[in-house]
Amino acid sequence: MNIAITGGGSGLGAAIVDAILDLEPVRNSRQDVNIYNLSTGHYHPHRDVINIHCDVKNAQEIAEARYHLPLKIDTLVNCAGMNEINFIEDLEEDEWDRVLNTNAKGIYLTVKGLLLNLKGGTILNIVSNASHVPMTSSLAY
Repeated sequence: MNIAITGGGSGLGAAIVDAILDLEPVRNSRQDVNIYNLSTGHYHPHRDVINIHCDVKNAQEIAEARYHLPLKIDTLVNCAGMNEINFIEDLEEDEWDRVLNTNAKGIYLTVKGLLLNLKGGTILNIVSNASHVPMTSSLAY
């Protein structure tokens, strides 16, 4: 089984990688589990994780990363995300772009870039519950 994950180097993405690796039935199955961490910088230290440096905001990097992946990806987990904590009067345009390009456009670029590897595979998009939590300084998020 081949699983590609974005954002698997830290936070929730790293916790998902740990959870997959800790599943006893997965580890004892006859099928090898390969996790390809398409991380933007921080790498998961586990030896069963294959790290491929890829920025989800960059279609060219995703295209290049695709050549390091197997031809068949069973599951793509889009978990890359980020936030800029700033009130609107202090929020710069590049901060706005970085949040939206990571959290929204990154999903589109990753799915589109890996579509040929995902024939018949599963796509899991992790999104925030922030719409249910009042925030005063995360406009872009």
